[in-house]
Amino acid sequence: MVLSTAQEIKQETKDYIALATSLAQEFAKTAVERDIKGGSPTNELALLRKSGLLKLLIPKEYGGFGQTWVVALKVIREIAKVDGSLGQLLGYHYVNSTLPEFNGTSEQKARFYRETTRNNWFWGDAVNPRDPNLVLTQDGKNFRLNGTKNFATGSTGSDVIVATAARGYLENFSPTVPKHREALENLPLAVVPTHREGVIVNNDWDYIGQRQTDSGSVTFNQVLIYQDEILGDLNSLHPPSPFSSLVTPAFQAVFTNLYLGIALGAFEEGRQYLTG
Repeated sequence: MVLSTAQEIKQETKDYIALATSLAQEFAKTAVERDIKGGSPTNELALLRKSGLLKLLIPKEYGGFGQTWVVALKVIREIAKVDGSLGQLLGYHYVNSTLPEFNGTSEQKARFYRETTRNNWFWGDAVNPRDPNLVLTQDGKNFRLNGTKNFATGSTGSDVIVATAARGYLENFSPTVPKHREALENLPLAVVPTHREGVIVNNDWDYIGQRQTDSGSVTFNQVLIYQDEILGDLNSLHPPSPFSSLVTPAFQAVFTNLYLGIALGAFEEGRQYLTG
């Protein structure tokens, strides 16, 4: 019997949730010990890479699984039930890895999606809006990024980092760059290879319960940023697409399901403790 499209989608959803549950059972064996120890969850990130879940949201035409945010949020929730750090890392990866679609051009979307699936990239970030200490300046046809960002989740184990520059960066740009970009607070997002010269991931994160989110600081010391690594069209005369405004709700949805997963996991642990 051939499954209908709706049935196939339903079965795929079950399969990915089952995969997340299976991984969670493995993560649960060492979650407490790892949180006490701190550091980066290297082995667990390797398992996430191997599982294929890093490309869950990437459209099938680019080599991903083409799943919906509903499925991704359920996956985050399953992982967070046993390990809040890994739930957060995966959730941030999902938002960061889709930023080329939210904020980039169609060419950037295709490029970064293909490279993510081809290289099995894990995405981190340095975008904390309450810490506007990165400055982007022009260097010929390209740019240089300088400064330090705190709360850079996923930075240690990442392949690429999404970084946002400080307000005021347009002072050094070519006159052809529209000034309205800054007025609209459309600060530049740059996709930076984590191991590029000048990127320094600092080992300075130690917060109980979330010790393995790799959320310390990242320093950028004269880091070269190519034009096509800045998401969006710098020379566009049009305001940002309304679609890009969905990034913040995406992050909030991740947090909601992260916290819900942690709460459900704590409830289950308490239930088992009381009932034996």
